Amino acid sequence: MAPRSLIAMKVGLIVPGFSSDAADWGVPVLVDVIRELSQRVELHVFALRYPHRHDQYRLHGAEVHALGGGTLRGFRRAALLAAACAGVIREHRRRPFAALHGLWADEPGFVAVAAGRFLRIPAIVSVMGGELVSMPNIGYGGHLAWSNRVLSAVALHGAACVTAGSTQPAELARCTLRPSRRSRIGRLVWGIDPRLFEIRGKSLDLAGEVRVLHVGSLVPIKDQVTLLRAIARVKESEAGVHLHIVGDGPLRPQLSDQARTLGLTTCVTFHGHVDRRGLAAYYRAAHVLAVTSRYEAQLVVALEAAVCGTPIVGTAVGLVADLAPQAATAVPVGDDGCLAEAIRDAVRADTGPALATAARRIVVSDYLAAHTADGLLSIYRHAATPEMAHGSD
Repeated sequence: MAPRSLIAMKVGLIVPGFSSDAADWGVPVLVDVIRELSQRVELHVFALRYPHRHDQYRLHGAEVHALGGGTLRGFRRAALLAAACAGVIREHRRRPFAALHGLWADEPGFVAVAAGRFLRIPAIVSVMGGELVSMPNIGYGGHLAWSNRVLSAVALHGAACVTAGSTQPAELARCTLRPSRRSRIGRLVWGIDPRLFEIRGKSLDLAGEVRVLHVGSLVPIKDQVTLLRAIARVKESEAGVHLHIVGDGPLRPQLSDQARTLGLTTCVTFHGHVDRRGLAAYYRAAHVLAVTSRYEAQLVVALEAAVCGTPIVGTAVGLVADLAPQAATAVPVGDDGCLAEAIRDAVRADTGPALATAARRIVVSDYLAAHTADGLLSIYRHAATPEMAHGSD
């Protein structure tokens, strides 16, 4: 821990889960930002469900309080949230927090707001995923469950400030609040560590004359079926196209069958899980990154690809929508025809480099982990009382 004289304030982050050790990336973007933020504040991370053990340990500059909630549901879920609030309160009494911050607007946001009200300190809530979404046809979204809707409503209405990583989730949050409270919502991108993703460095020798890269879990919300259909269309005019899919998940057998049905067996490679340290070599080797998600709260892979100089095309979700049209090409969700045309356009010499250059300039200027830490520190200082903002003995 940094000496007390260097600590501006003490902040509590409440998260669904956090890395269990240095080799566990957990949610990578949290690791990147927490490493930066812990250099600016005394940081305590309360991990509700993961790791699956009750523990306290130090990692990435933060003190981690793991509650080991795992898959608890029902009344046991309520007990978990109560235990989290109690843990925050105990730590506050040891030395006061200046602010609490719930990352995800359901359980973590609720804990931050509930504990903040009891302690009379500000709570910040960040929309980080699909907690405000309901997509019954694919079983995705926190708003599918009434209990999550209640937790999110309490969190959003009780927060001193609400942030979102892109315009789309910010609008969802805005729709849940009364007009008088909508000014509390702001956009804050959770940035990446540029040391892991650079434009220069090792590049893999990937198959194909036109190399299309997709990075993401093989789950319904990522909609790789639309991507495969788009590649089949691209193949009609670009015989050397090859799709490289990085990531794994339950839909891999189904997607392999789909590729076979579309006649893509020889031009699709499933690379499976790739350690985060190895991703940059894939980005550098690709002509374009393709995104086909039905929804994204932010989209970290777009930041990673941009820093590596890879053009981005995809559905109009998360940061793809925000970067378009100057720094990315966005198409309607589920439209394989438009996506195929966007891929063809992005691999042209006069289009792809321009998109990549614009995206990299934006990300390097504004969307790195250090920028996020600076933004969070400004929010905490603005929300906290003067005494708390300057530390307390």
